[in-house]
Amino acid sequence: MITSANADDQIAAETLETILRFGSAMLESGTTAYRAHRAMTLLAGKCGCAAPAFAISHDSIAGALKFGAGRGSLIQGVGAGSVNAERLTMLDKFAAEAPARLTASTVAARLQDVNGQPPRYRPILVIVSVGLASGAFALLNSAGLVEAAQASVGAGLGQALRVHLGRRRVSPYSIAALCALLAAGSYAILALITSRLGAENSRDAAGVVSSVLFLVPGFPLLTALLDLLEQQTSAATGRLVYGMTYFISAAIGLSVVTAAFDLDLSRPTPTDLGTMAVLVIRGAATFVGASGFAVLFGSAPHAVLATGLISAAANLVRLGLYDAGVALAPASFVAAFLIGLAASALRTRWGQARIVMTVPCLIVMIPGLYAFQFMVLFNHGRLTNALEAAASGTFVIGAMVIGLVTARSVAPDRSQN
Repeated sequence: MITSANADDQIAAETLETILRFGSAMLESGTTAYRAHRAMTLLAGKCGCAAPAFAISHDSIAGALKFGAGRGSLIQGVGAGSVNAERLTMLDKFAAEAPARLTASTVAARLQDVNGQPPRYRPILVIVSVGLASGAFALLNSAGLVEAAQASVGAGLGQALRVHLGRRRVSPYSIAALCALLAAGSYAILALITSRLGAENSRDAAGVVSSVLFLVPGFPLLTALLDLLEQQTSAATGRLVYGMTYFISAAIGLSVVTAAFDLDLSRPTPTDLGTMAVLVIRGAATFVGASGFAVLFGSAPHAVLATGLISAAANLVRLGLYDAGVALAPASFVAAFLIGLAASALRTRWGQARIVMTVPCLIVMIPGLYAFQFMVLFNHGRLTNALEAAASGTFVIGAMVIGLVTARSVAPDRSQN
């Protein structure tokens, strides 16, 4: 005979399992741990459960809750996953807008529907977008058109290899190293060919580093820093370790190429162009770069367009302040603050998760050139230059995260509060 307590125990266990799978899907799609925690807590309440408690780490979620006289506790593993802006937005929206009364079967059905969605963009479109974004980064880093074109080709080939190796479930760290080796190596070979044809390749740093910037783990690093500020320390630490290890793997591939081809990674000199030309190049390059990453992350077409426009406007402000004598870190703070406000406004209008809008915008402004310079210069024994690059990059990234958090404080998201 099944007692009421036993029935409640079964309902509690089934509900908890579904909610943990929901939270795991959110984390695998790229969201922050604190956002997944809020969503799971909200769903637990809507399913009639009491006293929900969740502990999130980089690769697992532990949870416990009550349903009537029953209790449930469980640990759910979190896979590596990949950033999927559309799935993240759908899950985020369901948690916020679901009816006040839910059952575990309703949540499970929605989760199955979301997980069954095919990728929004075909791999060839993603490859082209990554290539164009890398060429845009090269222009933003003062490269010429020849170097930008070479960076585009190298990055496109690197992304194609990443797609191929990802389907074969190769270790992500091996993928980072091999893709960096192919992307940077392709750039170096093209630079040799074009130089023999009479083209000038005098800005090696901007070109070769831009060819591998698509490997910068912007989503894991930025979400980890946001989680640290929200006291989700365990999840943040795991993501930071993953992001840094992935980045180091990519830097190893880049180091091999720079050593083999004797490329110069000193800071490139700014191009000598008129003010209007600089504004046009900066705006267009930022738009292409941010839009390319939005496509890589699977954002909806209207979100891709909005991401490009927001990033272009914010980066023009940032670089304008820098040209006026403001240090790069406070200028980046202002840009990130503006991006955060814009993302909050568009979330209210379009229902897009804010992180879907903010991360692609900020990735364009992450000082990847400093970061890769640090690793390569350190590996070559140029410690003073390496530490200078590391300090500059750290201050800029920290300022960007604080600017984003400040915007969230000014325009808080009340959808799950």
